[in-house]
Amino acid sequence: MRLLESTDFGETYAAEYDAAASRDLPYLALLASILFLAFGIVDALTHPGDATTFRLVSSLLPAAALGALAYVARYRLRIRFAPWGVVVGGLLALASPLSTVVVTRHTIDLGYAMLIIAATGAVLYRQRAFWTYAAIALGAYLTVALTAQVTRDTTGDWIAGGVMAIGLGAALFTTRRFSVREMAAANEQLAYLAGHDPLTGLLNRHALETSGPGLIALARRERRDVFAVFVDVDALSTINNEHGHGAGDAVIQAVGAALLATVRAADIVARWGGDEMVIVGIGDGPEAERVEAAVRAHALDRVDVPGWDGQVSVGTAALRSDAADLDALILAADAAMYERRGIRRDGAA
Repeated sequence: MRLLESTDFGETYAAEYDAAASRDLPYLALLASILFLAFGIVDALTHPGDATTFRLVSSLLPAAALGALAYVARYRLRIRFAPWGVVVGGLLALASPLSTVVVTRHTIDLGYAMLIIAATGAVLYRQRAFWTYAAIALGAYLTVALTAQVTRDTTGDWIAGGVMAIGLGAALFTTRRFSVREMAAANEQLAYLAGHDPLTGLLNRHALETSGPGLIALARRERRDVFAVFVDVDALSTINNEHGHGAGDAVIQAVGAALLATVRAADIVARWGGDEMVIVGIGDGPEAERVEAAVRAHALDRVDVPGWDGQVSVGTAALRSDAADLDALILAADAAMYERRGIRRDGAA
């Protein structure tokens, strides 16, 4: 919850990969449905008496099936089933020209079959789905080409054509798979940056405000208190003025890493802004003195900036979960931090 772990990244990436690859499926299926519908009508009108009814039906059935696939993919389909939906849709589309070849013996329909093999292969993005479809499609294509006796003199050419269709589909499949991976990785990176501070890797303020209410709701179900720890880096402006902002950034990074090393895995650690960081969790929470000592011990091992002794100001607050909200909790911890800082300065004076 504190940072995006590598396992979480992999799971999120896989989901984003599926989402990116499936996003255009409804529109491709709808386009294919419209093309089959238009082709079936034109084919029937231009071949009156030559198996007209069969020509029309053999195109309308895959058109209806692809239209149903488009609807399901758009409104009902769970993402992980999308590749197999493409396989089924592609095989239904392939059945139209192959069945027409069997009835009419027109070899041009084998050309349409080759195009469908290549186009459907390009839409797929899962290896297993692609090779399953390719094997079935090529087997059906070659079976019809050889047994329908439409390629008696050019058997080798039609076999080569089928293999070329699979090869073209494989090339387009590889290109699409690569582009989908790039899109998924880019979207995943954008999602990470949207919720994390780029300097420290901690959650940012927006992510804290998004996840904090969920943690409070969990505390209410468990009837436990919720705590907040507000941390402010002392003398950061002096460090920036005297040693540059690079030194100040190094201090902030060291404090963030120190906080991560001192909290529980279920606690939320976020950069609130500038030199301020916040910890939110369930339970009583740590004491301010312990947090300050832990940060000082860990941070000084990570950075050495003249004039900074690892000092931070910490305020803590805890509220009953049934009366807590995130803003009130952080405001109370912030007030406690300023009170503690003031007491320490008065004592030093």
